[in-house]
Amino acid sequence: MINLVRRELGEEGVHRVLRAAGLNGRQAELEDDNSWTSFADARALFEAAVTVLRDEHALRRVGAAIARQDMTSEVVALLRSLGSPGEVLRHIDQVVPKFCTVVRMEAEQIGSGFAVLSARNVEGFPRFTLLCDFTAGLLEQAPLPFDLPPALVVEEMCMSDGADRCVFRVMWEDEAGIVTTADTMESLAAELSILTSRFATFQQTASDLVDVDDVSTLLARITSRAGLSVRAPRHVLVARPTPASPLQIHSEGCTPDEAELLAAEIIAADPEERSGSRLIVDITSVHRAYGRLAAVYDEGVTFFPAERDLLASYARLAAAALDSATALAESRQQTATAQVLLDLARQLATVGDEHELAQRLIAAIPSVVPCEMSGVGLWNPEEGLRVVAMQGIEGEARRVVEALRITAADTPIMAQMLDEPNPVFLGPDSDDSFILGLISVVSAKAVAVVPIRTADQLIGVVAAAFDTDVASLEADAQLLARLEGLADLAATAFHNSRLVEAIKHQAHFDAITGLPNKRLLEERVT
Repeated sequence: MINLVRRELGEEGVHRVLRAAGLNGRQAELEDDNSWTSFADARALFEAAVTVLRDEHALRRVGAAIARQDMTSEVVALLRSLGSPGEVLRHIDQVVPKFCTVVRMEAEQIGSGFAVLSARNVEGFPRFTLLCDFTAGLLEQAPLPFDLPPALVVEEMCMSDGADRCVFRVMWEDEAGIVTTADTMESLAAELSILTSRFATFQQTASDLVDVDDVSTLLARITSRAGLSVRAPRHVLVARPTPASPLQIHSEGCTPDEAELLAAEIIAADPEERSGSRLIVDITSVHRAYGRLAAVYDEGVTFFPAERDLLASYARLAAAALDSATALAESRQQTATAQVLLDLARQLATVGDEHELAQRLIAAIPSVVPCEMSGVGLWNPEEGLRVVAMQGIEGEARRVVEALRITAADTPIMAQMLDEPNPVFLGPDSDDSFILGLISVVSAKAVAVVPIRTADQLIGVVAAAFDTDVASLEADAQLLARLEGLADLAATAFHNSRLVEAIKHQAHFDAITGLPNKRLLEERVT
């Protein structure tokens, strides 16, 4: 509509329509090919356009212009695959929602060069005269994908006049049985034009996706451009960029609450496509499964079978772009991790006190793994495991954790760690009541615990809590490798610290009596 007004009245005409409709400041949104306009806004724009253009049937021209604008290469190819204008109109119940979702239409009669169609309003969206003009304008363009002149559309019955439905008779030029060499050449040229346009769209989409190296921005862009592949009023993407990261939800045409509900259904093990009103495809590359992408109609409106292939192809392109973006992000993370570990090694080499070592270690953890909470615990055979440093745990939870002294008698996990100090992942599905209570206190979904150990003894543990499930943590080999790198550095530092303390003790205390010796006395006196 905006383009039609601009063409006839210039930019000032556009501003006049927006002011009259009460939609100032929303021009960019209304001109976005991927966005859908609400019923209230569309009605206000319709009425404003009629007033500003001074044409009571302006909405026919608006409908025709929007149909031409919304006939992307993918839509044209899809409609052309049906074979003829008659077949397009036979499937009008599936075609119309690609342009307008407040109308339900069906074919009552299809003949040679004509069709009789009925239209009813969707509940809550009453029909009005301008909407009928708009519908007629859309129907005029049914022959467009077949390189035929616009159809003639006559409204024979209207709900605005008290009828139970609106009835439109659509008539177009029928060329059945008249195929000439010129027609064949024109058809081939049209097919070539469509293929060229589709390739250009694909090329632009690929460029837009590959051009982004931030994963969250890329996910948002994948969602926003999905409408160029399969037109629908709502698109939802649910993805996990890395195995250990939380699910991200991106949507177009949904409120945040609607997106949350749809995402939960889409990511389910066996998602329900609601009798064809949803298209759900996996975003999967040869390297990783990221999540799912869905195009969503209201129930009762269905997609064409070919649209599944279109959306699946787009999802494969999106997965390839995600492979590139996540590889770059992981490379940056590995570089940053290496730098953090190098800096930490330097810091730990100059620190002798165990408490200060633990503080330096806890400060480094968030830079190495993206966890919500973390802790460093030291093992003492007489006291048990005591948490000496923590990050992200506050209030009552912090007081509870600080008071803990975990022994082998408290939990089999501690006994296992003493016997075979290997990393463990803990979650709410554990059958260990002590562990369940601890996870509940810190409100974590999963905890990774990596031992700080030397060749022959357990020194302590590094623990990191995450807002994701245990299976995701176990699948992320990089996360475990980073935590183990931290723990190995810490083990050397704590071992050296204890050696220094032992040497100091031996130098200042009698080996037989355990009492302070002459050297300590002299140092204290001095």
